[in-house]
Amino acid sequence: MKALGVLTLFVILSLNVQAQDLGFDALSQAEVDAITKDFSAMFMHTSVGPASSLGEVFGVELGLYAGLVKTPNIETLTTGTDAIDQLPHLGLLFGMSFPMGISGELNYLPSFDQSGTKFSLTSLGGKWTLPDDMNPLPMTFAVRAFYTKLNIEFSAPTAGGTAAFKFDNSITGLQALISQKFAIFEPYFGLGYVSGSLGLDVTGSSTVLPFTVTQSASSSPSAIQYFLGAEMEVLFFAVGLEFNHTFDSDRITLKSTFRF
Repeated sequence: MKALGVLTLFVILSLNVQAQDLGFDALSQAEVDAITKDFSAMFMHTSVGPASSLGEVFGVELGLYAGLVKTPNIETLTTGTDAIDQLPHLGLLFGMSFPMGISGELNYLPSFDQSGTKFSLTSLGGKWTLPDDMNPLPMTFAVRAFYTKLNIEFSAPTAGGTAAFKFDNSITGLQALISQKFAIFEPYFGLGYVSGSLGLDVTGSSTVLPFTVTQSASSSPSAIQYFLGAEMEVLFFAVGLEFNHTFDSDRITLKSTFRF
């Protein structure tokens, strides 16, 4: 948990420094939609793992994941040396598998407040790995459903003065995965459908959302995603690497976990 706290502080400080450069101002509905896509791709649920279960009957996994996400839409709203083309993402990863191929997953980052930037993340996933006697494929097959809840608050300069931004973002998705194990190495590939929902509230400035007098906006984009990666497990340890493309963003994630 100490390591998680250090990593959480790193993300908060990174977000806080870059929040000062965001300067979101005179946003259109289309630009709110674009920001929703980047945030949804950044913090969307992951296990950085294959289609297989954590154990033959029961299994538990606990560790950390971290990576970088390209943010092309946010980049277009920032300029010059302050342009933000990528942001970090990380969290605590917990998983548990049960009989009949059923697994539960959790991504979590505790609520944190640093220099006026607030952040919290909770994501729940459920996966079903098709039992061998029901699977007609020559490889492991699974389906996953997930729900992610994200809250971010920060202040940034605008033409109307310093404004307080509050983002409430939720992401839901349904995925199908295939994987094939080779000794301690298991590559995988997946396709999914993802829907993001964002509520944006602004106080302290009347110039950020000129298309609404309430300075509040919402967006609900959806997209087909694809992802691929590999996991290596040795004794009680596992590491994984995953590439994910969702909306307009590419995300690389690395995990390191204990298994038992």
